Amino acid sequence: TPAPAPPPPPPTTRQFIADATGNLTAASAEEAIAFPESGEAQDFVAYYPYATVSGTTLSVDVSDQTTTAAIDLLYSDNAQNITSGTVNLGFDHQLAQVVLNITADATIPTTNGLTIQAANVLTQGSFDLAGGTLTATAGSTGTIQFNTNTTGTQATAILLPTSDASSITLRFTLGGQTVEK
Repeated sequence: TPAPAPPPPPPTTRQFIADATGNLTAASAEEAIAFPESGEAQDFVAYYPYATVSGTTLSVDVSDQTTTAAIDLLYSDNAQNITSGTVNLGFDHQLAQVVLNITADATIPTTNGLTIQAANVLTQGSFDLAGGTLTATAGSTGTIQFNTNTTGTQATAILLPTSDASSITLRFTLGGQTVEK
């Protein structure tokens, strides 16, 4: 009776840098990947932004909206059973981007200086790279500050997706007055 095949090696996380056209290059020589000489097929899973993972779990935290590119989660798992050549990755956003377009009217002649917060939003979770699933951390609700442009006409935030947003409150503050919706 032949011995059972050894288990596959654990997945490794490597850092790659994208150029302006989307081509990826290893961040260092130690990070480079080569196909095995045996010709064994490989599966590629990729995510952005680069962060340390625990096993196959990536921590997600949207509480600090200062730099949205640092918290926006992109994920790719389309490159399966590749034996050689170029690996083409197709990334999908895993979080929700909320964009508010604001216009002034007769009662509010300018939106300059407007700030917007969202209260009671989920701020933390984990993303399983092996299964491609995002799970919010129970009880991780908080308040996040939208990024509002200088004229107060557009505000954006990256949030964890939810099927029930009924508890979320938006706070609009302008000229010392706050309105909650």
